[in-house]
Amino acid sequence: MRHRWSRAAVPAVLATVLAGLCLGLVPQGASGAARSTAPVRPIVTGWLPYWGTSAATSVVTANAGLFREASPFFFTTTSATGVRLQGSSAALQSMTSTLHARGIAVIPTFTTTMDADRFAAVLRDRSKRREHVRALVRAAVSFGVDGVDLDYESINFGSRAARDLVRAKYPVLLDELDAALAARGMVSSVTVPARRSDADPNWWVYDYGRLGSAVDRFRIMTYDYSWSGGSPGPIAPKSWVRSVVAYAVTRVAPSKISFGLPSYGRDWFTGTVKGRCPSVAKQSTSRTSAQMASFARSRSIAPRWNRAGTSRTFTYRQRYTSGGRSCVARREAWFDDARSFRTKLGLVAQYQLRGVAVWALGNETAGMWRSMHRYAAAVAVKRTSLSVNAPARVVYGSKSVVRGKVRVDGVAESGVRVTLWRRGLSGSWGQVATRSSGAAGQVGFAVAPRRHTQYQLRNVATWAASGARSAAPVARVAYRVALDRLASRVTVHARQYVLRGTVAPGLAGVVVHAQLRHGGRWVTRGTATVGSGGQFALTVRVRQAGDRTVRVLAAPGVLDAGASRAVGLSFR
Repeated sequence: MRHRWSRAAVPAVLATVLAGLCLGLVPQGASGAARSTAPVRPIVTGWLPYWGTSAATSVVTANAGLFREASPFFFTTTSATGVRLQGSSAALQSMTSTLHARGIAVIPTFTTTMDADRFAAVLRDRSKRREHVRALVRAAVSFGVDGVDLDYESINFGSRAARDLVRAKYPVLLDELDAALAARGMVSSVTVPARRSDADPNWWVYDYGRLGSAVDRFRIMTYDYSWSGGSPGPIAPKSWVRSVVAYAVTRVAPSKISFGLPSYGRDWFTGTVKGRCPSVAKQSTSRTSAQMASFARSRSIAPRWNRAGTSRTFTYRQRYTSGGRSCVARREAWFDDARSFRTKLGLVAQYQLRGVAVWALGNETAGMWRSMHRYAAAVAVKRTSLSVNAPARVVYGSKSVVRGKVRVDGVAESGVRVTLWRRGLSGSWGQVATRSSGAAGQVGFAVAPRRHTQYQLRNVATWAASGARSAAPVARVAYRVALDRLASRVTVHARQYVLRGTVAPGLAGVVVHAQLRHGGRWVTRGTATVGSGGQFALTVRVRQAGDRTVRVLAAPGVLDAGASRAVGLSFR
């Protein structure tokens, strides 16, 4: 990330590696977007450099709705146990408090000075790995942050044997770090250089699949396509970024991935116009995006848009005098701007990623933030709501339907996968079935509850829309009471009649009542207890001839009261 190296193989010269860690990019102040009440997807994370804490903190707080988390760039490790704080402890504490106050998680980034050989010595020894994990967690806990992000770049350089071991064991270290952090409710993250395939020889020690499975967050440094020691060109052309992301999503869950957006550019020496150029003239220079725009304006240059590179570029001439030499040099500058950001942000939705990671926060132009706000609003997570209508009462053994309706941002939505869940009046929920909502957002499930049952509709969140749960109404179940082979009206040549039948479910001990309709209400004229199999026999007695309407009522118990159909008895 702080590295400015080519995609091509780089000589394993540790001094060069470490020199790349510091660009001297000076933040240009907070360049926030205008506040909006429209919902946005929090797609942005990034690094707050210790040399520009004020500007970085200001842009994050000014654009807080875009962030779920951000990473102070403050720590470096030097050995299994050595952790060095770069910058001020007070500045980190102040930054952490400010971000927490805005609801933004703080996941500081740790770099390392260890090359592959030194890091391999830590990785191969289980006790040293544990020491390293403890050192990282201890630093995180001491500053009250929310996780750890490892950006170990120099571990790619060293002997082949050491690099082989790093590739095999770095994921093991991250597994152990993740477990230690999770035990404290903290988040694990890894930041990796860009690779485009398993066979890509660049940054070979980073096994995307194994590293990605070990952590909660996976950040890819999709910048430095054109590096300080190479030919002039774009920092992060979209075609290259897309190829990196397309590979990454085949190895890592897209929901973990944030790809890098550079808020900087480079300025290269391309030749001598006249004179003899001193060495200083031939050095590349790095500037923030804001500085690049300002520099071009100061020379009345209008940077042109390079479509293939999805970047701004311009050329100019510069006079140099140093060490007895003088010349006029040609130079060529490339940098990302708001349009660069806009062209690449679409990859977030295309691949359903977590978002983007900006290196480095505080270096952007106001236009870059406007681009991110507009895109974040366009892809804001839609709100799903589920309504449900379940039967209030069901007779045991009867079928009914639980119906629901899906709305997304208030509009009926078809094609949403909805699952019906159920449970008793307490206890654990279980899945029943899953259906897709119809054209009017409607969905229905056939049910035949055998006990009092709560029903709830749920759908799983997708990248585009939130998950939702409906209310959980109770369908109460009543006993089913059936009379044996009895017509709707029966003539009885006696003063009594035996009503026989069954109660379902067939639970022994259920109390049943024989009831006669009298004066507009039901009057009990006999009581019995259900035997095994749910069978009953109830005698109805009358004192004089006449027509009677009777039924059998099962008294409430495990289920609600249930009644048989009413039948007419004509006593003669």
